[in-house]
Amino acid sequence: TIAVSGDANVIDMDNPFPVFNNGTISFVDGAADDVLTIVGDFSGEGTLQLDVGGLHGTSDRLYIDGSVIESTAQTLDLNLLDLPTTANVDIPLVLVGGDALAGDFMLGHVQHGTGFVTMDFRLDTRIDASNATRDIVSLGVDVTGLDDLGPLAAAIAPGAQRLVDAQV
Repeated sequence: TIAVSGDANVIDMDNPFPVFNNGTISFVDGAADDVLTIVGDFSGEGTLQLDVGGLHGTSDRLYIDGSVIESTAQTLDLNLLDLPTTANVDIPLVLVGGDALAGDFMLGHVQHGTGFVTMDFRLDTRIDASNATRDIVSLGVDVTGLDDLGPLAAAIAPGAQRLVDAQV
């Protein structure tokens, strides 16, 4: 396991040697502010663990200043620290300066606290084949409705107001 902490972390393998992740690279520390930059290519069949802040659309970030080598299969396990305030959010996680494919990264487990809403998660990939802009792998979060406690929570405020009104 490689633990990433802070925003100035760099691994430079002096191309042509890619960084292979066949284990775990963990950014998880309870804050969505860690950054790892890989200078060169990236490959492997490992796991990336990242903190994600839904409230402000922030995340730990992996920058690959090179390409993702074919047959790479990285699983993204995410720690959602707080809930988004809009129905749909797109939060960048991995940025690739060279070539990447949509299937290089897969969504694994999304750990999140309980709230009053249900959410759907997906991994979105924007690939620029011309490499004029970075390829971006992001977490898509859709708030889809209320969970079992949602209707109860929604009923508390009006009920409390009626109780106050009845006492006055």
